[in-house]
Amino acid sequence: MKRMSILFGLAITLILTLPLLGVRVERVIATDALAADMPSPAPGEVGVSTKPNAATLSKGAAPNPPANVDKKTAVGSGKFSVNTANPKDDGDSLWIEEIDIDSDGNVETAAFLYDDEDKVTYIYANKDFTCTDGGAGKGGIMIVVYNKGNIYKKPVGSGWYAYTLDEGECGAKEEAVWGCEFDAKGNATACGLAAIVEDKDDITIVGEEIEK
Repeated sequence: MKRMSILFGLAITLILTLPLLGVRVERVIATDALAADMPSPAPGEVGVSTKPNAATLSKGAAPNPPANVDKKTAVGSGKFSVNTANPKDDGDSLWIEEIDIDSDGNVETAAFLYDDEDKVTYIYANKDFTCTDGGAGKGGIMIVVYNKGNIYKKPVGSGWYAYTLDEGECGAKEEAVWGCEFDAKGNATACGLAAIVEDKDDITIVGEEIEK
């Protein structure tokens, strides 16, 4: 079992210290009002229009790690990182690919990490992106794609992606994370300010939710 989790609901919940991909919360007692306490501008005010392309998601759904890859238990950079360690885990395959991660015409250096216990692929890159308000941003993007046989019984090819936003970037009122869940066809199903549920390889939309 991985080291941390976040639960949101009507009941009072204890949130352990963890990196919320840019928003650090330490021992917060929260109710369903937590979402209201996070930056929550009107729908459409905060967001990123750039999104992962089909080729990236296809690679994530059927990972093919090169021979003799490094073994790691984390992916990302700084506060925007996720721990994938499991008990008695010898590490997960991590490799680098040059890929246009979001069809913007630019090739990025992306880190792929395949969690072979949970059957999940993480993809991380640091890049420029376009905001929904027409502005420009720069920061990390984290993509997760569920593979065949994943322990969560999620549809193969479905998953989520998230971006770090600085204060004032893409409409964010303060440092935040914005992301989307997507289905097996890569279509976004919900987007908004978000938090990572690290021990479940998942994301929770905790801000103003936008149905796509």
